[in-house]
Amino acid sequence: NYSHINGSIRRALRSVAGRKKADDSLVQVNWNAKSKASNEEEVDELELPAEWLEHVDGLLWRQELVNLRLNKAVNKKKLARRLGERVASSLGAHVAQSVGHTALLYRPGIPPILNLEELAVTVDESSDSNNES
Repeated sequence: NYSHINGSIRRALRSVAGRKKADDSLVQVNWNAKSKASNEEEVDELELPAEWLEHVDGLLWRQELVNLRLNKAVNKKKLARRLGERVASSLGAHVAQSVGHTALLYRPGIPPILNLEELAVTVDESSDSNNES
């Protein structure tokens, strides 16, 4: 259950992902199945490859943040969001962000790597100081 993830925490997760992407440490996974969906019904029926899901699952346990690149699975951005939500749901993860044909998934590891409350406070404080200048 990710009901505790609010806007501040999502912003913090996006901030962490941005820093990781800048230093090339954000794990990115491409859709590698041959199937492609062109409408919502096809996205809902799209087979999620077991090996691919297991790979993403393992990465989430180790990294907590994984960026899915879904441009080979769907041709519309709103379908990428829907597919990202399906993948997240099947893995017990949360879609922290959906931009274009990508979906940023978050799921805490055991033990957790990221302290969400601390990150949210840090991001809020830095945005407050940016607004003051």
